[in-house]
Amino acid sequence: MLDRLIFRHQNKRERQASCLLVVIGLIIISVFLIQITDFKIKPPTAPLLPPSSSLVQASDLAQAQNQTDTRIFIPEELFGSTLHTIGIYHQAVGNLPAESVVVVLKKDDWRFAEITQRPGRSLAQELTEQTRFSQTPIQLGPLAGVLIETDPDFEHCLDPQADGTPGFCLLTHKIIFEMAGQLFTVAGSEPSITPGELISLSRSIVAQGSPPIDADDSPPTIDETILE
Repeated sequence: MLDRLIFRHQNKRERQASCLLVVIGLIIISVFLIQITDFKIKPPTAPLLPPSSSLVQASDLAQAQNQTDTRIFIPEELFGSTLHTIGIYHQAVGNLPAESVVVVLKKDDWRFAEITQRPGRSLAQELTEQTRFSQTPIQLGPLAGVLIETDPDFEHCLDPQADGTPGFCLLTHKIIFEMAGQLFTVAGSEPSITPGELISLSRSIVAQGSPPIDADDSPPTIDETILE
């Protein structure tokens, strides 16, 4: 009946063509709706570490250290977290120079902290690229560091994966400092980790790689002009 009402003024061939167009249109709309629904249901996915053909991963420190001449630092106090993976980049990728190291700690199936070692990168260089974010000087024993709070406008997290990859959110807090010719970044996301825990992790790394301060020496300070 509906077919007759719609196409009563058309001949048989025109009605058949019109019906075919309606069916095709309904199919296209159905496929589009299915894709939208599927997109909403499926959780987003992304690699925990930047992909690269030069990336070598290891699950323990000894295995990772055999893959590079760069000394890898892991904090002694992990606040209940465990080592998930250590990534070594033998070639540059993105903002990671060649021989960069990325250590990922996890806790309760979520990324607890990410520690990045970037050879040849300076604190001043990094701060000039982070001027839009809050920067707070932090004393890390004999070294000076900076706490950067990115405070993103939206929260974006990926759930833990079936293959054991921990869930992780956008990094909101990071401490950066120079040591042993490298730029260290100790980063995490609240509420998984607090700024105080990030500071403790950073100080533990500094204690391993930096000589103690003599009684007559004062710790270095940050040039305040690079924080303006």
